[in-house]
Amino acid sequence: MTYTYNGKTIAADRFSQYVERAIELPAADEGKVTTGVRILEDGSLYHVPTYVKRVDERDFAVMNSFTNSVYALIVNKASFKDTAGRWSQQAIEDLASRTILTGTGKDTFEPARGVTRAEFAAMIVRALGLPAKTDGVYKDVKAADWYAPFVSAAKTYGLISGYPDGTFRPKQTITRAEAVAIIGKAWTLAGQTAAGDSEAAAALAGISDNADIPAWVRPAFGSSFKLGLISGYEDGSVKPLRTVTREETAAMLRNLLVRSELIESK
Repeated sequence: MTYTYNGKTIAADRFSQYVERAIELPAADEGKVTTGVRILEDGSLYHVPTYVKRVDERDFAVMNSFTNSVYALIVNKASFKDTAGRWSQQAIEDLASRTILTGTGKDTFEPARGVTRAEFAAMIVRALGLPAKTDGVYKDVKAADWYAPFVSAAKTYGLISGYPDGTFRPKQTITRAEAVAIIGKAWTLAGQTAAGDSEAAAALAGISDNADIPAWVRPAFGSSFKLGLISGYEDGSVKPLRTVTREETAAMLRNLLVRSELIESK
């Protein structure tokens, strides 16, 4: 879709907030749809946050997208041998089925492996269905790098920031504190409201190692903990400086999508 004004043609294909679209489902298909997707120019599929709702005895797949695109509904089931029985199995399989997450090999996910800053940027952008971009935004992220479009999109939508020297350090692992900061920004981008200061502070007070949470991320950490976007460990700690793992990332992303009502909890 394009608009012409004062001799200039502007493409109205991207938006600053989610636009909702609904597709009515045949009665027999309500429980079969996994997610909506965008069909990209190269024929590949790209996740669009989708949930199913019933209105007047009719079922609809509701998609929230930042773009005008060609959409489709898919049925997909993903599983991995090395996630069976783990606490994170449901989150991993749900997001992989939605094409947000991918495995690391044949039938493997490596749930306990650490996540790099580039990988986290790609995961959060896919989860939110943000349109990938090709603009160069950091001097250590080259256009040919697989993660460049995701890093650019995450920067454009205000989810990430680099370092004062103009770098992003894409191959550096990301800490739980850094990941939570991004999750908090994504929550706001999804149209949700952060927990109040007093609620966030109270949530922090219940964390055994809250003194280890860096000052710059404490409000986001307290809010995310209060809202249930993140969780701690059995000993009451959150280990903010520890590298976030692939399964922890899956849990954070699924909590974000479910609690912001972009997908349903299955």
